[in-house]
Amino acid sequence: IKNELFEKQQAMERMKKLLENRNFIEKAPAKIVAQEKEKLESLAAMIEKLENHKKELEKMRNSW
Repeated sequence: IKNELFEKQQAMERMKKLLENRNFIEKAPAKIVAQEKEKLESLAAMIEKLENHKKELEKMRNSW
C-alpha cells in the first residue's frame, strides 16, 4: 500500500504542476484541461481511500 500511495501522490503532484502551468492551460484544448482536472480529482479520491485503508491496517496490526 505504501508504494501505491507514494506513486499516486507523485502522479498527483505532477498533475497539479501541469494544471498550474499557465502555458498548458492557455494552449491545450479545453477538453484536455477538463480531462486532466478529472484525473486529478480521481487521484485525490484514490489517495484518500489508500490512506484510510493504510490506517485501518495499522490499527489492526497494533491491536494484535
